[in-house]
Amino acid sequence: MDGYYSLQSMLTYGFPFDLIRSNINFSVSANYSNVPTIFNGEKSKTNELNIIPKVIIGSNISQNLDFTASYSVGINKIYSSLNTASGSGDYITHNASAKLGWTFFWGLTFRSTFNYIGYTGLDTGNEDYFLWNVSLGKKFLKNNAAEIKIEAFDILKQNQAFTHSTGSNYYDYINSNVLKPYAMVSFVYTIR
Repeated sequence: MDGYYSLQSMLTYGFPFDLIRSNINFSVSANYSNVPTIFNGEKSKTNELNIIPKVIIGSNISQNLDFTASYSVGINKIYSSLNTASGSGDYITHNASAKLGWTFFWGLTFRSTFNYIGYTGLDTGNEDYFLWNVSLGKKFLKNNAAEIKIEAFDILKQNQAFTHSTGSNYYDYINSNVLKPYAMVSFVYTIR
C-alpha cells in the first residue's frame, strides 16, 4: 500500500563543565511516521510523533574514576484516522540512568548502573521500574590487561520487559518474561 513515510532528525549540543570536570550534552530527537492500513476493507492511516529531549553529564575526572548521569523523556503522540481504539495512544516515557566506574587501590574495581524507566498515560497501571546492577572485580597481569569480577544483576528484583505498540485500530501493551536477579563471575582480557 502506498503512502508510508518516516522522518527522523536529531540535534545535539555539548560543552565542558569544568567545575566537576565533566561534559554536558543536550540533545533532542524527533520522529514522525505515516502508516497507511486497510482494516475491514476501510483505508486508514496512523500518524505517530515522538519527541525525545535528553541531557547527559559524563565525567572526565580521571582514568580510574568515571561517571555518567542522564535523563530523557519521550513524548509520544499517536493519531489514527479510524479512531476505533479505546483509550488514548498518547503516552510519555521517562528514562533516568546513572553509571559509576571506579578502579581503586591494588587494581580493585567497582561498577554500578542504576536505571529508572517510567511511563505516564498508559492504561495498564504501573509499569515503572528500577534496575540496579553492581560488580566488584580485580585487575591483574601486565598493564591490568585481565580482570575477574562478580556481577549482580537486578538487585531490586524489578526488571521488566514492557513494550507499547500502535496500529490504525489498536493499542497493544506487551509484558514479556525476563531473567530474575542473578549473579555471574566473568573473566575479561583486554588485547592492546
